[in-house]
Amino acid sequence: CCAGAKLDYFRFVITFAANAVYMFLHSVFMFVQIMTLNVAINSNDKTLLIILISSQFVELKSSCFKKFGHKNLFQLACSDVVERFELLIFMIVLILVNMAEIGIGTQASLQWMQRACYVGCALILSECTVDWLKHGFIIKFNMIDPKIYEVYRLILCGDVVKEARPSSSIPSLRTTLRRFGFIPIPLAGLLFRVIWDTLATVRMEARVSLIVATVLNMM
Repeated sequence: CCAGAKLDYFRFVITFAANAVYMFLHSVFMFVQIMTLNVAINSNDKTLLIILISSQFVELKSSCFKKFGHKNLFQLACSDVVERFELLIFMIVLILVNMAEIGIGTQASLQWMQRACYVGCALILSECTVDWLKHGFIIKFNMIDPKIYEVYRLILCGDVVKEARPSSSIPSLRTTLRRFGFIPIPLAGLLFRVIWDTLATVRMEARVSLIVATVLNMM
């Protein structure tokens, strides 16, 4: 009995350590993506932005002329949804960080926001265009009925409905996340850290402003 308990504890420690290392590496990879996007927004040279947009069109070459079944197309559609969601979160992170550094409500922050909206719209539009062309080529060359996407939507809606009424055989959220291939913990941890640092910066600026205003009133 003691040997079995020790073995279970050892497995738990090994599994926890492996998951922690994976989550850390995944978060670092996402942070590198955010840094690259940040450089593309803040740099006056548009070369990096052009590279980011053109790299999305590589997907057309890598996936358009491959054989796809209904299951493979479903996985590809779910991965495209995850990519768009992560890009949206990355833009939110960049807005929080840069607005906290520049200052909310200043002329510089408004100019930066215009540039960020331009880059974000360009990336999202190129992503949607590439996905539209990619899926169009796939269903054309594999002779798949476009109505299959309605079936995919019903499958995902069914997962959400089942998880809204959790039972012992259907863990909450696990089925949908597994279906999308989305791991929320690294992204959630990164977003939480950015929000925490942003709030700390805003609080510090508020304290400094309060101190300056008090000193000026005393003078």
